Amino acid sequence: MQRILAILAALAPAALLPAAAGAQTLRTEDLIGRWGVAAYWNESDAAKITAMARSFCSQPYVVSRGANGAARMFEAFEGRPQDVTVQGGRIVAVGGSERTAKAVQRWDGSTLVFNYIDDEARRKYGNMVFVRCGR
Repeated sequence: MQRILAILAALAPAALLPAAAGAQTLRTEDLIGRWGVAAYWNESDAAKITAMARSFCSQPYVVSRGANGAARMFEAFEGRPQDVTVQGGRIVAVGGSERTAKAVQRWDGSTLVFNYIDDEARRKYGNMVFVRCGR
């Protein structure tokens, strides 16, 4: 698995690589909570869409606690919530498909930006922005 990840990292465009060194490290437990969610496809829209995601806290997306320390959230191409964990700058489904793996782009403790590693999912969902709603 490590070899596959190394090959993917070498081949992936910079936009798909994990957040830069010095950024806060996302942990699985950080995913649990209430989130305002939006998405963008053009980097120039990032600030505007992040503000929009914050405004959606009136109807938050809830990520609950899953089994064995995982977080439980809906995944692309799945009709039900999946347990996920954070592993090496990626959010991955426990026992799930590599197709739903997500590369963390940014995490500052309250705003999470990620995109799917799978090309089809990345085109469909863009850069997902999760803004933490009040604790």
